[in-house]
Amino acid sequence: MFSKTPRVFFTLLIQDIHLMKHLAIVLTIAALTFSQNASACDCTSNGPFLTAAPAAQLVGLVKIKKYLTFSQINGHQMPVSMEVEIVDKYQGPEERKTITVWGDDGALCRPYLNQFKVGSYYVIAFFPNSMITIDTIQKPMKGMLTTSTSDYEISSCGTYWLSVDRSRKHAIGFLASTQHSVALKQLKKYFKKI
Repeated sequence: MFSKTPRVFFTLLIQDIHLMKHLAIVLTIAALTFSQNASACDCTSNGPFLTAAPAAQLVGLVKIKKYLTFSQINGHQMPVSMEVEIVDKYQGPEERKTITVWGDDGALCRPYLNQFKVGSYYVIAFFPNSMITIDTIQKPMKGMLTTSTSDYEISSCGTYWLSVDRSRKHAIGFLASTQHSVALKQLKKYFKKI
């Protein structure tokens, strides 16, 4: 009986060593995955457009004029800022006809701007650009992305933009739990009443 004990002990020890190796591999993979996602956006949805958008500083019917700056994101050249023409303002104090809008750089709670097609129309709720830092206000280095206090951003923590069907003059998207389309005139009236 005692002669089998060392064999059982070593068998269990070898199994424990294999288990520890597997556990170390699993923990390493988990740590790498967590560290890559640590800088990703994490926010709670503020709901559909009619619930979320009234909190924005500027809401309006806009046309995407052009992409301004690009950055390498996940191995692809992606637009990170764009020029937007305000066609019809629904809410907010903005008086300019053209504004600069910043999107996601891979870690912010903003949409990737490539989903907004140049020449297309949208109803978008904008917030003041939150990425103003001392580095972007001082003289930038060549190739550095610079922002301005007069720039805007779009949140992805809720529905803050709607596609526009210009032929029907309707905004389309997640407006409310049971509403996915509205006439542009009706939408503008909604924001004027707020």
